[in-house]
Amino acid sequence: MVEHQGDKIIAEKRKDLRFCQERFTTQFEVPRAWHKAPLPMVESKAKCKQEITRGIYTSITCEDKHIIKPTFGSYEYVEAIQVSRLHFQSESQQSPAAISNLQGRLLSRSLKFDHETLKKDPRKVPEMEQLWKEVCQKTENGVERETAYLVDKAIHAMRRVPEEAMEQMMQKIRSGEICSKKERIESLFMDSIAFIQEPNSVKLMVQEIVSNRLHGGRSALYVAALYLTPRPDLQAIEALKPLFENSERHPMAALAAATLVNTYCKHHPQCRTEAPVRQAAEILSRKVQQQCSPSAGEQSMKEALATLKALGNMGVMPTEVAQPVIRCMATKGVWENVRVAAAEAFRNARCYKENTKELVRLAVNREMDSEVRIASYLAAVKCAKDEDLQELISKISPEENTQGMHVYDFCMVVYPFLLFTVI
Repeated sequence: MVEHQGDKIIAEKRKDLRFCQERFTTQFEVPRAWHKAPLPMVESKAKCKQEITRGIYTSITCEDKHIIKPTFGSYEYVEAIQVSRLHFQSESQQSPAAISNLQGRLLSRSLKFDHETLKKDPRKVPEMEQLWKEVCQKTENGVERETAYLVDKAIHAMRRVPEEAMEQMMQKIRSGEICSKKERIESLFMDSIAFIQEPNSVKLMVQEIVSNRLHGGRSALYVAALYLTPRPDLQAIEALKPLFENSERHPMAALAAATLVNTYCKHHPQCRTEAPVRQAAEILSRKVQQQCSPSAGEQSMKEALATLKALGNMGVMPTEVAQPVIRCMATKGVWENVRVAAAEAFRNARCYKENTKELVRLAVNREMDSEVRIASYLAAVKCAKDEDLQELISKISPEENTQGMHVYDFCMVVYPFLLFTVI
């Protein structure tokens, strides 16, 4: 809003940060709270009032308001309001000292948040060790008030150290080198790993999960941490391999690990050509081939269901990975919900012509179960070309059954022009 008052212009600007599409690691089209965090932001607004007299800013007042509240378990919330004011003092032809003393080349930077993680600094290792020694002192005869503050500082230091330093630190704590009462400090350290949310913590969490040393809430904490790690690197993806190899014993962790691969691929579009990503998808694909069989027992069917869900979370489905999944969809005698899950495994996948053709073939096959055909249709239509849509609609919509009605209703909403062209 702009208001003119003679030589003065008053401009007011308002922004609701929930509408920013690039406010998080991936784009979002709708305004809503960010639920992938322990304390999501439910309100975030900024308001600025600028007064300009004859081309000079004479007064700027900005107010930022943020409200955060726990995702679960509490009705309390935190409201923070910050007011900033800038007033014109004097006019001068000389450059301010802060600018005139600048040396070197200036770099142009965007005001958008940089999602790249900071480089790991080995010089932070002594600081991290010292902080955990201080935590040890504060917990020697109970837990003092300053303990939470020190643990928080230690977590910040842990985010900056290399992966090997984290492993060495864990060994020192377990050996009693950092603290004589190692049980208590080890418990705090192992819990804090889940809150680092950096690639250097992934390997430690995977090792703990696979070794079956976790118990109680820490297992769920590590699974959630894998889901929420925002900036995984290729080294972290490689560290996930034992979870995929042992997905039968750790299905929930494998689902989280697959989501972490998907997060990596969102930031690295060429991820499917990288060996750790490709190997992770191939491991799950081979498991589908073994588990999805009519002769398999109930346990194998449950394992196949979890494996297919993990593949769906991962979203890496090149043709060679997809072949066992498509065979699973077409195999009679396999549980119907497993075959539907096989179709839904394509939900995050890129489009491959060969995969789309196979999905279309299953969707128009009248000998297939209704639910499997509908799931195949929904998976195929996302990547279908004009000729694929023509085949789907011309062969399915005339059918006087469940799938025919489903396709007809779907096309009336999404592709009405094509439906009437075919009919």
